[in-house]
Amino acid sequence: MRLWLVGVLLAGFAVSGSAVLFLAGFSSNVDRGGAWGVARVLPLSLAGDAVAGEARAGEAARQVLEIVTSTTTYRFDVEVAETDRQKAVGLMFRRTLAPMTGMLFPYDEASDLSMWMRNTYIPLDMIFIRVDGSIHRVEANTEPHSETVIRAGAQVTAVLEIPGGEAERLGIGAGDQVVHRHFRTAGR
Repeated sequence: MRLWLVGVLLAGFAVSGSAVLFLAGFSSNVDRGGAWGVARVLPLSLAGDAVAGEARAGEAARQVLEIVTSTTTYRFDVEVAETDRQKAVGLMFRRTLAPMTGMLFPYDEASDLSMWMRNTYIPLDMIFIRVDGSIHRVEANTEPHSETVIRAGAQVTAVLEIPGGEAERLGIGAGDQVVHRHFRTAGR
């Protein structure tokens, strides 16, 4: 005779202010004199979705941003991270980012801005933009989850994050012009 006992264990863990659910299956094979033990532990991490849901609760405003290259103008649908919280969360925990979308991180004062990829699941292109809207440089295909600091290397007032590889695919690079209301008023 076999006796199976399946238990469900719900444990709250402080992981970035969210909970993680574990399903634990316990089994005992009485016929074979087996000891009680954990058959399997299946982490169903809700941390990413919980934090992403929290980030979406304070979701950034969506706006159109244009990038003018030597051959064409591209229109991007971007979220604008205006609050400190929106800037801190950015695109963390996102599993996808559609083409021609992204997030703009505008700042009032020009500085040598820096970014990182902590808790970011997808590669991104980081476009560092000067006060006049000209692109200083592109950091292409940044490494997901990396805590390496990525610096602008010049005085900039914004960073635009778009899907990894998008800048190269579209031919966007240093010297191209970003058109957005931020660049008319930054630094004034």
